Parts: sequence; structure tokens; C-alpha cells
Amino acid sequence: MAQQPDPLSRRADLGAAIRPPSRTAPATVVRVTAGSALARAGLQAGDEVRAVDGHPVPDAIAFDRRVAALRGGRTVRFEISRQGKPLVIEAVLTSSPREEIRGVELLYTHVVNAGLRQRAILSRPQGTAGRLPAVLFVPWLSCDSVEMPGTPSPGIDLLLHRVAAESGWAMLRVDKPGVGDSEGTCADTDLDTEIAGSRAALQLLQSHPWVDPSRIVIMGHSFSGAFLPLVAGRTPVAGYIFINSWSRTWLERLIEFERLRLEASALRPGEVSAQVRKLIAFYAMFLEQRKTPAQVIKERPELASVWSDEPGHQYGRPAVFHHQLQAIDPGSAWESVSVPTLVMWSDADIVMHKGDHERIVAMVNKNRAGAASLVVVPGGDHGLAARGADGKAFLPESAARAIVEFLKRM
Repeated sequence: MAQQPDPLSRRADLGAAIRPPSRTAPATVVRVTAGSALARAGLQAGDEVRAVDGHPVPDAIAFDRRVAALRGGRTVRFEISRQGKPLVIEAVLTSSPREEIRGVELLYTHVVNAGLRQRAILSRPQGTAGRLPAVLFVPWLSCDSVEMPGTPSPGIDLLLHRVAAESGWAMLRVDKPGVGDSEGTCADTDLDTEIAGSRAALQLLQSHPWVDPSRIVIMGHSFSGAFLPLVAGRTPVAGYIFINSWSRTWLERLIEFERLRLEASALRPGEVSAQVRKLIAFYAMFLEQRKTPAQVIKERPELASVWSDEPGHQYGRPAVFHHQLQAIDPGSAWESVSVPTLVMWSDADIVMHKGDHERIVAMVNKNRAGAASLVVVPGGDHGLAARGADGKAFLPESAARAIVEFLKRM
């Protein structure tokens, strides 16, 4: 199939690592890639970025909005402070290189969702023809791209490359609005719109000449696992792959995560319990009463000490996104699933919890004995990366092998 002209502008290769601003520090350049446009323009590690293209970036949300909008071939203007002295850096940014996977053909296309075009990357093994079974990957909560130019990092990124290269299946990944080449703004996108984008991706797979529409498996990692059946809706799918995700209410999962996080800190047990009590009160107002974090703090000032994120956002997503996340009922979503389901949990993951994964297996197997199975990845963290004795991260072979073999059996 000949690739059609790409209607989406290519995202810029910034050529620099910049730490977003926090409550206590401005956006700060961590490193600049030698030979990059910004390096040639004079940007240096340690520079503080105050504005991008004339727009101040006082917080992480404002900064992410501006950087996500940068496109290759266009001029960027950074207003910076270097050792207290104001400077202006201007450069014409290059386009980010496209992804390459050995032995895999990649088709850059898009889906349309809420009037916005979202980048879609469809892959199939090189040399194949006709209709193949296909995996639809529904990504994580953060505004990070599913596209991985260069060497993929150990963990979920490398896993996706290996599934594309070794399973014999086609695979579709779609970036969220405002991520990568996609139009829109991720920090302003609610969850309902995001799920609609995944449904548009499923429709693309069903109609694409590379794909057998009767053999589509939906795979999710992190926050997306709980609502994979909602993506499918009334469209029959061949199976699911559920990786390091959740199956209770979002509030229940979040409180358990917060306790584990606090217990790993230097706080005494009594201090942990006191913090958790405040967090329960905070999240009940935020998630159940559908208030913004700023509204919660205004009504309950004594809870401000447990909130370190933005006044209208958490994890870079707007308050309404989290309100909709809390409204999801994973039990209702999964209770009628009977198709083959691979459930995977990393035993060093404190973000998601083993019980949620065992619950998914039990629900599916109640409908069809043996349809679901649990694979535990030894040493893996939330992103599926483990660390060797030398401290280097790697993707446990058992994780890649389990998914590839699951797909091949189907």
C-alpha cells in the first residue's frame, strides 16, 4: 500500500533536555545536544527558560503546552536568564526523526477525533501482504508519545518494538491530542475525548486493508487497562492484554499507592497515617465531589500540605480528566469479558497492585474457564523495566516472550 502524503506537521527535535518549572524553580536547561540548532544558537546547561515564543512559562503545564506546539522547520524564541542576566536565544528547529524498527514496515497516518487529527502509526512485518491480526495499543496516563525514534528505552517502549518485530501481527499506536505530531493540547484534553480517540483507532484498524477485523486484540498499559472493554464497546474483539493496571475505583487504587509512596519515605509510621487521612479527605473532595485541587484547598486549607501538584491539574492532566477517571467502573466494564486475556503485573510495581490483576483474571475466567492468565514479571517496575546487578535497566525476557507467545497462540 503506497503511503499517502502526511497532513500533520512533524514535531520538532528540541535538541535539549529542559526540566519543567516547579513551585520553587524555573524551567532549567539540563543539557544541550552538541550540534543541535539550540546548541549552535548558544543555549547552555543551567540556563533558565522564562518564556517560549513570547509566552511566559511559569508552571509545568504552561511549559508543556509551548514545547508540545513546536514544529520542525520553524523558529523558536527562548527568553532565558543566565546567571541573572536576560538573554534571547532563537533557532530554527529540525524535525524529529521518524521511528524505525528492524524488519518492520511503518505507516504514518492519522485518526480524526473531536475535529482534531491524532498521529497514528501502523506497523506490520516487512514482506507481508494481505490481512493480518492486529494489536491496538492504548497508552498510559502521561502526555508522553507512543512514538520512539532512536533506541527505545528498556521496558514498555522496547516491549512495543519487540511485539511489532516478533509477533507476526500488525500493530497500531495513536498519540493523544497535543502529543507528538497530534493536533490539540494534551493538558486540556479530558478522558472521554481520549477514549474516543482510541475508539477512532479501533475503527481505523477494522477498515484498513492490512488488518483482519475479526482478529484484533486491545492492549493497555498503566491507567488504560481498566477501560479497555470501553474502548471496544459493542465491537467484538479477539482478546485483551492488560499490563500493570487497575480494576477498582481510581480513588481506592490511588490511596493505596499514596500509602506505599509515603512508607518508602523517611516518615515515621504515625506520620504516614496522618498524611493518609488528609489524602483520603483531599481525594474524596477532588474525585467524588468533582472539585479542582485549588477548590479543595480553598475550602480545606489544612489539606494543602499533602498537595504538591498544580491547582487545576494532576500528572499533567486537567481536573475533569480525573473526575471522569473516578467515574469509570472497571467491574462493570470487565464483568462480561470472556475472550482470551493476558494479564501482566511487575512485582516491583508500587503504582499498580497485584490484587487488581488477580481480580481481572477471576472475572474473565468466571465467564470462560481458562480464558485469562496472570504473568508476574520478576523485578519489573511500573514501566516493565528491571535492573541488573550493575544497575542497568533491562526488559525482562519473560515479559516480551509471554506477550509474543500469547499472540502467536491466537
